[in-house]
Amino acid sequence: MNEKRYVVVIDGGGTKSQLDIYNESMEVECSIKGLFANFSVDASTSRTHLEQLLDQANLKIPSVMWKRVVLGVSGIQTYPSIDSLKQQLTETYSTSISIITDLELAKYAYLHEDGLLVIAGTGSVAIGKRLGQTLSVGGWGHILGDEGSAYSLSIRYLKQLIQRYDAGLKLTQTDTDIIQFLGISDVQSLKQVVYSGSKDRVAAISKKLSEHLIHEEVKNIFIDEARSFANQVNHLVRRLGFDRQVPVKFMGSLLESSVLFKDSFVEALMQEGYSVIENISSTQVTIGGYYLDKELM
Repeated sequence: MNEKRYVVVIDGGGTKSQLDIYNESMEVECSIKGLFANFSVDASTSRTHLEQLLDQANLKIPSVMWKRVVLGVSGIQTYPSIDSLKQQLTETYSTSISIITDLELAKYAYLHEDGLLVIAGTGSVAIGKRLGQTLSVGGWGHILGDEGSAYSLSIRYLKQLIQRYDAGLKLTQTDTDIIQFLGISDVQSLKQVVYSGSKDRVAAISKKLSEHLIHEEVKNIFIDEARSFANQVNHLVRRLGFDRQVPVKFMGSLLESSVLFKDSFVEALMQEGYSVIENISSTQVTIGGYYLDKELM
């Protein structure tokens, strides 16, 4: 008889997903990368991507040996069929299923003690924990506002590009490069990219823009978005009653890919008097599922 001793954890985000299988010693036995899983953008496709990851994991380590599956998925709180998904996965893999948001997964991974965790990736959010109370600032999504995120930064630039176009001004070399990067032939096609395309495609513009930081306009967008993100930290600190000595942990693809954004963010925090600032790796988020399993035992 196979002993159930593995915890399978998926960190599902707006651009990609990561599955890790943990043994009882908190070591990763197997890792699998997958496609996006954001239920607030495309629930059906996200569900398919999760199932594909779990099927691949089942081939690596049979599900009869799984103790629990933890899904930390972006936008899952908006999905009306969580119960049916949980029931289906329970029946398919004959194991316990826990479904939480990707932010909750990060909280389990990094907020074991009082402090702040701020994430700037495709979207952005700041999470704080103090004396058992947990609050978040931001994380409203790309429509209501995700200041300090790759998506917000990209949209901000596209708006400036459109303003030049509407004013009849000549497009800059950066404008032309972005249009080519998106694989479109004219500015009018931006509407299709933003309104009908994937969120990650828009967010990816930020990486291309990082190649054009010699231009003041582009540089200022990165700096302003970083300062807006730092301001979210201030809001959270005030609401939780922390002082500026509170430890701040930060992570996310934008902070990892853009030195200017990261440096501007850290500088803005230091100017406000914060001193305990730690950059942590996004690749370790799935460990939150391991800790959740221990809590539920």
